[in-house]
Amino acid sequence: MQAGQEIALADLGRLAWNARSSQGGTLTFTPLNADHQPYSGTEAQTLGIHESPTLPVYSETSLTMLVPHDGQGTLQQALEGTDDSQAPPMIRIGTIQEMYDTDTEHSALYLQETGGTRDELHEGDTVSQAHIAGVAPQTVQIHESPEAPTWTTDTTHLKLPLSGEFHFSEEIFTGTSTAHAPAFIRVASLTGADTASGAAAPTLELRKDDGSVTTITTGNDGTVISREDFGRLHWNGHGNQGGTFLFEALDGDKFNIITSEGVLSEHRVQMEPGSSQITYIIESAPIGQPLLLDGLQHSVPALI
Repeated sequence: MQAGQEIALADLGRLAWNARSSQGGTLTFTPLNADHQPYSGTEAQTLGIHESPTLPVYSETSLTMLVPHDGQGTLQQALEGTDDSQAPPMIRIGTIQEMYDTDTEHSALYLQETGGTRDELHEGDTVSQAHIAGVAPQTVQIHESPEAPTWTTDTTHLKLPLSGEFHFSEEIFTGTSTAHAPAFIRVASLTGADTASGAAAPTLELRKDDGSVTTITTGNDGTVISREDFGRLHWNGHGNQGGTFLFEALDGDKFNIITSEGVLSEHRVQMEPGSSQITYIIESAPIGQPLLLDGLQHSVPALI
């Protein structure tokens, strides 16, 4: 279409704007009567064309935010979407639902500049200039962590026997307070110590009372271990091989527990190999005469 063209009423439903080569604009038009003349006293009308930016992208995992127990957490990551280059310039608050709210006079959602006062946000508050066409309202779930478990040190050091096998006590995973012990754990990573080429890597194993053995997998999709099984975990070093593993504390809903510092609750365990050498002390004595070893007398056999 060009400026000055006339469009019949029957064609108005077929009139469209192609935004592929532009970023919006304006359209000025004049209503005409059946004689193709402007209506008396009618001025030209201007229609603004607002093109939405690229749609922000949201994923289910980014829309669950974890906050520390009785603490605060920022929502920027969830609200921006998975690609910050497509983040919306602003947003509008839809609904706010607080679970087990003990302070009904104040909203848990607020804006706060660094070091500044809090400006509470409520349902219906507008923090966007224009809706982005094609984007459905998004829901952000706020999950508050229980109190995080604690350990006396950042890393627990354990000495392996010569066999490389080790049976863990549950206290290694519960921390210093059973009241704050995690309901579940997940091993984030496991690294074996340097070994000879071709040596088998160490593994963590869950050995049930019925004799079944499960090799623990690591990472975000790794094996989730319940508290009742903490005392059934074993290290299999395939010989005297050490290594390190890092585990994350999870709550009863299997979400990561967040510490009061706003970081993941996790703990490292260092498996240190024991001595790989046995020292033999050779002593001699006449046959039938007592042999003194470590201050004790032993009879010397004729053959061994």
